[in-house]
Amino acid sequence: MRDGPLALDFVGRVMCRAQGLSAGESQTDGFRVLKQGLEYVPSVYVAALSDDGFDPLDRWAVSPSKPIRTIIKANLGKSRLSRFEERIQRTLALLSGDR
Repeated sequence: MRDGPLALDFVGRVMCRAQGLSAGESQTDGFRVLKQGLEYVPSVYVAALSDDGFDPLDRWAVSPSKPIRTIIKANLGKSRLSRFEERIQRTLALLSGDR
């Protein structure tokens, strides 16, 4: 996928903005819809990019923002990524703080 890295970069910018939201902002309907999209979209690009696509997930997995970590965990559970079990386990370890 030629545009995969560009798409993940764009998703990364959205994630950076999202992790800076206040608790009140992260409870809005708008954020709920955004979160639903972010729980789906990154895994599509990661699957297309293979192992290289996990680097952004790893960076986001150590975010101090609970909603961002929830988004990453949801992406890791997508069946389209099941062939990357070793990488999924590494990113899950980051999510749990086992760095």
